[in-house]
Amino acid sequence: MLKIGREQRQLSRKQLAELIGANVNSIAKYEKAGEENGQYPPLPVLARLTSELNLSPARIFAEVAENPKDKEKFLTGWLRPLSAITTAFYSFEEIWAGMDAALHEIREDLTTKMPITGMKREEFRELLNRSFPEKDSRPAIIEEFYFDDEKED
Repeated sequence: MLKIGREQRQLSRKQLAELIGANVNSIAKYEKAGEENGQYPPLPVLARLTSELNLSPARIFAEVAENPKDKEKFLTGWLRPLSAITTAFYSFEEIWAGMDAALHEIREDLTTKMPITGMKREEFRELLNRSFPEKDSRPAIIEEFYFDDEKED
């Protein structure tokens, strides 16, 4: 698996050795781990290898595990956090969509019900700047929010 990862990155053994701070002979042995002349890399080296080659450490452990239950444990242990991250991401997207809809409603209310309706962007900017302390970033944020769809005059 390490050899395949190295070849996919189009790296020579020497280049990979330089990237992770190992010697070329060690890389050759690590690529043959489990074979007669191979050697399993120490965990710190394995961490650097998997990071540099964009490989899953769990996948590597599963590949070298002899017991089928161990293989399954490594793979499901890796998939569980990935599943949690994916779920959190989609939940965030749903929340963001809900917030976007709420902001749209607020913008509609502002543009139709507030006394600033019809005010030009420059007038609105001056009003905001008078309403906040100097060097406050909120006026620019409010202006962008209110005039989201308009280009500056």
